[in-house]
Amino acid sequence: MKIAPIIILSLMMSACVTVTTNRADSVQSRAEAGNAESQYKMGLRYTNGQGVRQDYAKAVKWFNEAAMQGHAGAQYFSGVAYNTGRGIRQNHQTAAKLFVLAADQGHAKAQFQIGEAFINGKGVKYDPRWALRWYEMAAMQEHSGSMFMLGVAYASGLGVKTNNMTAWKWLDLASLHKYPQADIARERVASKMKKGQIRRAANNSASWKPVHSSMYANAPTVKYVQYGLKKLGYLKGKEDGILGARSGSAVAKFRTDTGLIGGKGITPDMVMVLRKKLSGTGS
Repeated sequence: MKIAPIIILSLMMSACVTVTTNRADSVQSRAEAGNAESQYKMGLRYTNGQGVRQDYAKAVKWFNEAAMQGHAGAQYFSGVAYNTGRGIRQNHQTAAKLFVLAADQGHAKAQFQIGEAFINGKGVKYDPRWALRWYEMAAMQEHSGSMFMLGVAYASGLGVKTNNMTAWKWLDLASLHKYPQADIARERVASKMKKGQIRRAANNSASWKPVHSSMYANAPTVKYVQYGLKKLGYLKGKEDGILGARSGSAVAKFRTDTGLIGGKGITPDMVMVLRKKLSGTGS
């Protein structure tokens, strides 16, 4: 006996719905049992209205559940919710704390967002140099917005000395990663440069490679420490992001003077003390 095509199609659609529903129920069951990844997925589901009615408040609830278990993606999306007031009462301070938690785990979008917070004094104390550290960490993972912000900072002297070659490099990389207006900003910087400088900047851009470092003492952090130690008179020379003998000796001296143990190591407690010292200098 032949089965009408419309009946076959109906059966197929029914099977698909059943599979989708079972999967949804499975994710929700695991989420309700405390699985952080499933809680994160439930948050995304309610954010996007995927298989459920869009509900930002429920999305934040699930993101917060996963965030409390250390899920970086959930911490980021919870931060976005608090930052925008979407589904929960707006709170920039809470947003910044959540972004830092995710950023410390290497989440590039969160690193960009905490950079934005410090560059604008949004929920945290205005600190452009600390913002650049976060921007560069995200840029190292090919985050185009962070590349653009680094280019703007070096072009305008925001938190760093003006450096058109470095600005051109970051803006060129942002343009290559399709960031809007990056090519226009790059050409404006180029108008202030000599042809030889543009060639060298282009070579630097072409040789640049992304790096995802799980080390705390990564290049952006070392640059910040070098900047701080120079401000406080412990170090001279370039901020190159390399913890060599020169910088290591300065770190060791700073640690000794501030009562920290640990030799030449750049650690979170050392950087926290350094930042406090810098805030006392008006930097």
